[in-house]
Amino acid sequence: MRGKYPPGEVAARGDAIYEKIKPGLGDLEKGTFVVIDIESGDYEIGADDATCTRALRDRRPSAYTWAVRIGYAAPYSHVGIFPVSEGD
Repeated sequence: MRGKYPPGEVAARGDAIYEKIKPGLGDLEKGTFVVIDIESGDYEIGADDATCTRALRDRRPSAYTWAVRIGYAAPYSHVGIFPVSEGD
């Protein structure tokens, strides 16, 4: 199933909204999540993305979300060894 938006557009919209609201957010602690609905511009701030996403979707059930983590280049990172099955 294809997404609603072309590759990169979710990130572009999310980043644009974040830059717009950033001055009004004040000094947020490193690691804080900002989860943004890229269609409405509504957002939620909190310690973890799951709680933020649930709160945002309580208000906007069809929210198309983008997450930013304060102080990090990306909201998530993957560390470790990932086995590759034969044939990959």
